[in-house]
Amino acid sequence: MKKPRSLRSYRLVKRRGLSLLEAIIAIGIFVGAMAMIGQLLDAGLRMIDIGERETIALLRCESKMEEIVAGIVRISTEMPKEPVPDRDDPHWLTAVMVEPSSVEGLVKVTVTVTYQENIGANATTEEESPFQQSLTRMVVDRSSLKLATSPASRADGVITIPQMLGLPPAGGSR
Repeated sequence: MKKPRSLRSYRLVKRRGLSLLEAIIAIGIFVGAMAMIGQLLDAGLRMIDIGERETIALLRCESKMEEIVAGIVRISTEMPKEPVPDRDDPHWLTAVMVEPSSVEGLVKVTVTVTYQENIGANATTEEESPFQQSLTRMVVDRSSLKLATSPASRADGVITIPQMLGLPPAGGSR
């Protein structure tokens, strides 16, 4: 004859599924994990936006500086120091500051680009706009240099780089 099972061992064997308490705990863990994943996703998207705007600001700085170096934009110490909205996107403000340097024929040019969230707001301080980049470079001041061309180069139509910069020709005595 078979031995009868105890009541306790019978419950452990027969039990199928989860109790209500176990189901509530599992749902709570799932909801908590989803909330944390949502927060991480939101923070990641915010960081992508910040990185994208900082990159755009740096590219705009470099572009404006290259325009100045190439001579497309004339530089002078009387340039307006207040930010000017860009033509293609008025949210981006560009300021160019020109300072004299200790080296004759060079000026210190600083280009600052700032992103302004609200167009028309007067203040563009660093606290209000975290998207700001600056670029400083020593640039040849073309207005202080004289273009020295010799009659031979004028006849040929060839001007050398030292002549464009107002320097004596290469190989010549100073």
